[in-house]
Amino acid sequence: MKTKEKFNVFLLLLAIFNFFAVSVHGQNLAELKQVKVYFHFIGTEGLESKVIPLKRKVSAKAPAISGG
Repeated sequence: MKTKEKFNVFLLLLAIFNFFAVSVHGQNLAELKQVKVYFHFIGTEGLESKVIPLKRKVSAKAPAISGG
């Protein structure tokens, strides 16, 4: 994967994380639950590949719908 493509993927992931962080910011903590979101990481030379779990807080009522 070229450097420009990697940078674009990084920006996309950053935008997604920011969207989820903003969407749950105003909710009561009792309405949130913590989940693991798994992302596929490919190393800089394309030789390394692993799945990385990241913890995120989502709506307990509608975890698949952002801001639910």
